[in-house]
Amino acid sequence: MSRTDYTLTLHTATIATRVQEVTRELRRLKVRLLAIERYRRRLEHVTIHEASEYHEETLSEMTDGVEALHSDISTYIAQVEAQLNKIEHGRANLENLKNTPATRALALYIETDVKLLAQAVSDARTAYDDLISRLGDIDGLLD
Repeated sequence: MSRTDYTLTLHTATIATRVQEVTRELRRLKVRLLAIERYRRRLEHVTIHEASEYHEETLSEMTDGVEALHSDISTYIAQVEAQLNKIEHGRANLENLKNTPATRALALYIETDVKLLAQAVSDARTAYDDLISRLGDIDGLLD
């Protein structure tokens, strides 16, 4: 195996590992989305015990916040999936470009791109976890 082939094999393995990280984080985000959907359903069935304007406004604000969070995570998941498709396309092109001057540059580009994506998705999941835990804090208000 030539040095170039060996280097390309290392880059390809690193890319595959990072894609697995992104996929794992994406699954975790989808679980968070399911949790938000449970809150949405719960809010749909909430009855206001005291008929006051304050409670109706609070419920409306909570519903709007949960809807916005659901929309945000759904959009983000779609964007990450699009990025993964782009990376998979790049990986396929990498196989077609073996032993060309562009091979190493493309491999490094894809490797950097997927590394940044993995970190961004992990950071986003952590931030969403914080928001979702706050939903749990207000859960007692829904009874």
